[in-house]
Amino acid sequence: MAYLSEEVDPMSLGRSMGLYIAGNALGGMCGRFLASVLADGFGWRAAILTLGLLGLAGAWEFRRCLPPSRHFKPIQLNVVQLRQDVLSHLRDAGLPWLFLSGFLLMGCFVSLYNYLGYRLMAPPYDLRPSVLGLVFSLYVVGMWSSAWVGRLADRFGRRNVLWVMVLLMGIGLALTLASHLLPMMLGIALFTFGFFGGHSVASSWVGRRTLRAKALASAFYLTAYYLGSSLLGSFSGLMWRFDGWVGVAGIIGTGADDFDAGGAQAACADSATAQILIMDAKKAGYRSGLLFG
Repeated sequence: MAYLSEEVDPMSLGRSMGLYIAGNALGGMCGRFLASVLADGFGWRAAILTLGLLGLAGAWEFRRCLPPSRHFKPIQLNVVQLRQDVLSHLRDAGLPWLFLSGFLLMGCFVSLYNYLGYRLMAPPYDLRPSVLGLVFSLYVVGMWSSAWVGRLADRFGRRNVLWVMVLLMGIGLALTLASHLLPMMLGIALFTFGFFGGHSVASSWVGRRTLRAKALASAFYLTAYYLGSSLLGSFSGLMWRFDGWVGVAGIIGTGADDFDAGGAQAACADSATAQILIMDAKKAGYRSGLLFG
């Protein structure tokens, strides 16, 4: 994320971040689907070993193909400056809300895919792991939405597009409560579309909003993102134990609602920052007119 924010033109950042997240979706789909097929035929150890080897191969290929950075300026570690950058990000009016958005987005997404599988393997569905793996092919929807929604955000504004994605997640979640497989699959597809689109918008928003220490801001976002996967995903498991899929869906719905509020706060902060920058530019222009006019 920091690399893209530094190397890609701001007007194309949304699309570039969308393509990056589309790659994440492809990896997630292949990992889940391949693991399901291998575990069904050869056991879970063979599945984990294969995924680990593929991960190492992917990391090597990424290191080999990544173009050299043109705008990155390495600096020596300065504890005082690091502390100032950390406090600057945390005191920013919008960034903490974007970090919270990443936490809730990933937590809701992992909760849906992790525990809906238990529902589909139980009666009356009784799906085998290899068949259940086909459900993860709906990640293809996310691959397309992340790139497409990134372009929409560049065109129509991040706030407007983000709220539409949250709405789609809510509609999709409601459809997963159906008892028939067809509306349930449609709901998963809508939820997946909204998640990857929302993640694309939120992650590119972090890069656009951060003026310095972009890598640190990206690190905060990704840390919150994966903490959501761990903490909210684990808590949803407790709700599965007590109230089944209805309980899990309730937790996801609450998280999506809080995410909507966080996005609204980030949007308000972004608008306020834009107004300040415009006023500063007008003042600078006025002073230039006095000096050179």
